[in-house]
Amino acid sequence: MKLKNAQEAGSFCIVKEIIIVACDMLWNRCVAALATGEKFMQLRIKVLSMFIAMGAVVTFAQASETEKPHLTLEQKADKARLDSQQLEQSQLEKARQAASETAAREEKIKQQSSARDWEAQQKRKAQEQFDERESREQQYLQQAKEAAATERKIPTPL
Repeated sequence: MKLKNAQEAGSFCIVKEIIIVACDMLWNRCVAALATGEKFMQLRIKVLSMFIAMGAVVTFAQASETEKPHLTLEQKADKARLDSQQLEQSQLEKARQAASETAAREEKIKQQSSARDWEAQQKRKAQEQFDERESREQQYLQQAKEAAATERKIPTPL
């Protein structure tokens, strides 16, 4: 382990002293318990509590020892630049995906509307044919009425 400054060295020494004092106190309790003839179960509980306390202190010591990476401004700028590029790429990918989805929806709507246009065109053709037949029928009826209305002279045979 490499300590960077006096403050870190001081805090490490304090933690080290706490561990030593705690272990010493717990060991003295165990020895005193043996000397007074305490029951085995009580002694076991004290030893177990000693190990738990030591584990907590060691964990605390390790947590205080972990060094946080200190980045220089240049390293921070590089990291920020990299993060920015990754964010930009993800946003571009999302935009491409949204554009392709929009194009697919537009194509689907276009196909549906072209189907409707074909249907409307067929209806219009059918209506034109119907109107044409009706006008021919009206024309034939009109001619028939005119023919019936005219007097015909039957020519006398010679």
